[in-house]
Amino acid sequence: MKIYKNFSLKKYNSFGVEVKTLWFIECKSICDIDAILKDERFKNIPVFILGNGNNILFTKDFNGLIIKIKIKEKKIFKENKKYVWLEVGAGEDWMKSLKYIIDNNWGGAENLAHIPSSLGGAVVQNMSAYGHNFRDIVDVVETIEIKSFCKKKFNNKECKFRYHGSIFNKEEKNKYIITKVILKLNKKPKLSLNYSSRHSNKDALLKELKTVSGKPYTIKDIYRAVTNIRKRKLPNFNTQGTVGSVFLNPIISQKQLNDLKKKIPDLQIYPANDTLYVSKNKESELIEKSNQVKVAGAWLLDEIGWAGKKIGHCYTPSNQAYFLCTDKKASGQEILKVIKKMQRDFKKVYGFELEHEVVIM
Repeated sequence: MKIYKNFSLKKYNSFGVEVKTLWFIECKSICDIDAILKDERFKNIPVFILGNGNNILFTKDFNGLIIKIKIKEKKIFKENKKYVWLEVGAGEDWMKSLKYIIDNNWGGAENLAHIPSSLGGAVVQNMSAYGHNFRDIVDVVETIEIKSFCKKKFNNKECKFRYHGSIFNKEEKNKYIITKVILKLNKKPKLSLNYSSRHSNKDALLKELKTVSGKPYTIKDIYRAVTNIRKRKLPNFNTQGTVGSVFLNPIISQKQLNDLKKKIPDLQIYPANDTLYVSKNKESELIEKSNQVKVAGAWLLDEIGWAGKKIGHCYTPSNQAYFLCTDKKASGQEILKVIKKMQRDFKKVYGFELEHEVVIM
């Protein structure tokens, strides 16, 4: 176990921002984590847990300890005729883990294809896409409490999953280190085929499926179709500085929605705590049942001219205003200024806040 001082984080954040941390260590086991937490050198300084660095913006050097979790393992915990429980290390790469899941024909995660993240990060953020939420496949999360060094397990309910959030980035933020995740996967899954966005209709996934396979569709077909769509839609993480979506979709009141619908009748809405596609004939039912709904924020940014805009080293793709990208020459402060400008422009037009999803440090 090596401990580094004044360590560059340029290769450890997907914006490619050049900053340094006072201390840096990669922990490959629970024993490593236990040892570093008990080290007297790190008792009274800030500690930050780093996954793959795909959802973070460093705006300055970090005067503390960054622990990168690299616990890697995949093994079947248990199984029955209907389900398999897969135990995965928190440092495993999600896209590689999903490929393993798909190759074994286990369902429930196929719509979460081509999302860069570690397993630990996927839990913290409750990542979601194409009608699926990561919480749908989480059974147990194993952790270590930073202050007490005690191990603690959280079941799905105790994780308090919500839209792009959990207890680990809300109520108990920076309190626990996730070490392992037990996923509950379905051997006979129900396929989710609906998807809608500003630049594609609800049949986008079905249309893509027809190019990769014929009926009956399988989880492998959905995995391939979603991967194809996301590769076309998303920036290239290898050549561009980006974290993907910078903002959360706004959750608004019925009155705010009514005002928006007068200007943008076709605006897509979702349940407040889900990414499920809602057909137009079901929208009124959703609105009646809930005081709040979630709206497609990228669509709203697009409406006010933020798609395809360039400012200095920063820009947004022409088909997705939520994806702020750079040429990897932008500083964290420059990126932050653009984010704040996007938020100001948004609030000026719509009257409510656009909350950033990316972690800003």
